[in-house]
Amino acid sequence: ALRHLDRGDLHRGDAVVLMDVDSKALFQRLTGRRSCPKCGKVFNVYSSKSKLGDRCDNHAEGEAPKLVQRADDREDVIENRLKVYESQTRPLVEHYQARGLLKVVNADQAVERVYAEFLRAAGG
Repeated sequence: ALRHLDRGDLHRGDAVVLMDVDSKALFQRLTGRRSCPKCGKVFNVYSSKSKLGDRCDNHAEGEAPKLVQRADDREDVIENRLKVYESQTRPLVEHYQARGLLKVVNADQAVERVYAEFLRAAGG
């Protein structure tokens, strides 16, 4: 499959950006994600908790819906997604790195800094 990547789809000055984050931190981000079924606000049970515990703090206390976890954020699903990444995506990372096209962004920091680094890496 990698041989098809050398057909010239990328041009001089193009880059491939890798959003790099520790797999344990990524696992915690994804498995800890909860959202409000009513307004869609997203929380994380580890890093950005609701002020109302397991209920959305974007509503009046008596009307606050219980937060839900997406089916694809369950631990077993995330473990599988990380295994698939290692087996199918990691070879692409090595491919682009060997050709000098890979730009790495430290995605294990504040959103604003990640965005700024991404823009710089992507040439924007």
